[in-house]
Amino acid sequence: MCYAMEYGFQDDFILAGERNIIKIDSTGQIISSFLSKDKYRLKTINRTHDSSFVYFGESIDISAQINNMLMIKTDSLGDLVFAKEFSIGKSISITSADICRDSGFVVCGNVYEQTSFLKTIILKVDKNGNIIWDKILDSANKNLVVSEIKQTGDNCYVVTGALYTNEFSSTNAVLIKLDSVGAVTLSSAFETVPANTRSKGWGLLIEDNQIYCYFTNYGQTSIAKVDNNFIFKWCYSYQSFTGWEAYLYANHPVKMHLESDGVIHFGANFEIDSSGTPSYKWGVAVQSKVDMLKTKDGGTLIVGIGPGIACKNKKEIHQTHIGIIKADSTGFTELCAERIPETEKDSLDIEIHSVIINETISTVAENWISDLDLTPFNLYSQFGCVDVFGGIQYLNEADTPIIFPNPTSGNITIEFSESPHLMSEIKVIDILGNERFSKSDINNVSSDINLGFLPSGAYIIEITNKNNEEIHRSIIIEGN
Repeated sequence: MCYAMEYGFQDDFILAGERNIIKIDSTGQIISSFLSKDKYRLKTINRTHDSSFVYFGESIDISAQINNMLMIKTDSLGDLVFAKEFSIGKSISITSADICRDSGFVVCGNVYEQTSFLKTIILKVDKNGNIIWDKILDSANKNLVVSEIKQTGDNCYVVTGALYTNEFSSTNAVLIKLDSVGAVTLSSAFETVPANTRSKGWGLLIEDNQIYCYFTNYGQTSIAKVDNNFIFKWCYSYQSFTGWEAYLYANHPVKMHLESDGVIHFGANFEIDSSGTPSYKWGVAVQSKVDMLKTKDGGTLIVGIGPGIACKNKKEIHQTHIGIIKADSTGFTELCAERIPETEKDSLDIEIHSVIINETISTVAENWISDLDLTPFNLYSQFGCVDVFGGIQYLNEADTPIIFPNPTSGNITIEFSESPHLMSEIKVIDILGNERFSKSDINNVSSDINLGFLPSGAYIIEITNKNNEEIHRSIIIEGN
């Protein structure tokens, strides 16, 4: 499962999720992958000024049945620098972290208590994980659930989320502003007119003292631009999503990014300019779009939690997938995404009212983690729509075939280290899912094949053993 994506330092990309850290290049080739043996969940990634990465998430305390906040720092190669745990004696779910101008971090999440409504925790830590301040926020007799936090140009912080009594009641999107030491200075709830609808704040983007806020309303995408005092400049709703899209957008947060040309994109499907005018929307066949980042060739890399809505894999895969799709500069990729240019905007009436947010200083216990083990692990990967890097499967070393040389100009050897893994068939599949080569009746632990007739590019080697089990490996062909 993938929760976050970030730019690396050498035209690569870092993915983080359920105990794993994965580095890929812009072609989708896996550079490295690490797995924590402990019960950790990595929710956010921040690239630091000292060429490192800082991850925030949760460590799972099985005995106490709670999640604590986790902070991990690695160098650019993925080696651990330090790990630290923060506990308040209650279960925490981290949702967002932002790197600040002083190289520290502000982190937000939700606090779960069995006997009361959901609350919010916000912590400011320095670059070494030392707590500067921390707060618990709540609203009387309502659940306060946060999605994202950002530092503003005046060194304050803005949080977006939702306020509601129960999951079946009307939901109001909220914006909360805190000063540099975490004191609440402004808190507003806004709802669409007519009232009693369900709206949730999902994302934030802050630029030139203007705040762009993304929220959903019964699956409808809505975007507002407000100033530092939460006064609305404009608010628009956009072409409604239907079916799976409506469900996904109503239940999953979507990251927002501002490009150098002034275009703002939202997750994996939608772009607007600074006036709210949409450029286009496209449908991508992968569930729960986590993020979308631009590549140097002008394209986009789209990451989501799978399995995909549409899946070319012949066999049902039950493991959680990480779906990764490479699209061109228009957001289109054959078979995986469909451009929908007729997106329109409609003015949306918003009713704004103040809400009372209570502050409590929490008691945080800190614990340096000295035995965190990030070890390399193997990925089950498949190219094609939409199982790009299909289900993650943890393999024993003996189960893992060796393919060499990789990259290659033609001749390769596929070899297992132990005799029980007799191969029966080998297929070579291109990135569109087309079979380009096959070899059957092998009955051996090793096989040599020549792929010199194939054009340069990325391919998947599909290996079937005598037990009719499939293993997939990626390979790059160069110079053809």
